[in-house]
Amino acid sequence: ELYRAAPSDEQMSVINSYMSLVESLLSESDITGTAVSAEYGYDYGMSVGYRDMLGQSVSYLMYYDKIYRGGEVDGDEEERNYSIEGVLVVEGQSYPVEGSYSTESEPGEQENELFFRARTGDDSYIIFSRSDESENDDGEEESEYEYMYTLVEGGKVVERTIVEYESEEDELELHMTIERGGRRESLTFEDETDDGERVIAVSGDIDGERVSFRIYIRQGNYHYVFEDGTEQDFDRYDDDDDDRRRGARGGEGAKVWLC
Repeated sequence: ELYRAAPSDEQMSVINSYMSLVESLLSESDITGTAVSAEYGYDYGMSVGYRDMLGQSVSYLMYYDKIYRGGEVDGDEEERNYSIEGVLVVEGQSYPVEGSYSTESEPGEQENELFFRARTGDDSYIIFSRSDESENDDGEEESEYEYMYTLVEGGKVVERTIVEYESEEDELELHMTIERGGRRESLTFEDETDDGERVIAVSGDIDGERVSFRIYIRQGNYHYVFEDGTEQDFDRYDDDDDDRRRGARGGEGAKVWLC
């Protein structure tokens, strides 16, 4: 049975801290990548941008080299493997990036695997790994991916986020598992429309309790509506979570660049 009352203030703070990342992921269909002039001594440059759920523009810059490490071509099937290194520029800050990327394709299907590390300080970095698959069958597009984000500070893992994302026609579903501070939350987000207004339907488990509610974005805030009729407003972005959100946003930009 679903937990019908509003979660505690502490639980709500946890949920709200994830919303920037959720918005980025659910807005993925609006992401664009544009080549820009190379800087920082690298051979390639890319501007990555998307519009969030209120239509506001967000963008990042990536400057990088990619080194071909081999592959195989067999008729219409092709495999390519690369190593990558460069810098990710987010809000005026640059972070060194290194990793690997591979892609396989055949008519109507595409698969990619990505791993990279963005260093944010001494013994502190963000690790991303991702596998994704897309298919176009008679004009019907389907895509899904699995993605892991690990935040390391002072040589210690302080947070890990695991994401599964599925998109079929106009339906989007995001399943997220977060491990932080010895706690584990598991939530599913579905992108929906309610009387012409965009809404995120949420269900899952927090501190061993089932939760189910809906989130609207109104007047720059997240407006939460629970099954017992309770309603709460939270700031859309929590200033206390700026550093973590900046890392998550930076990771999203780099993820999109290679996909």
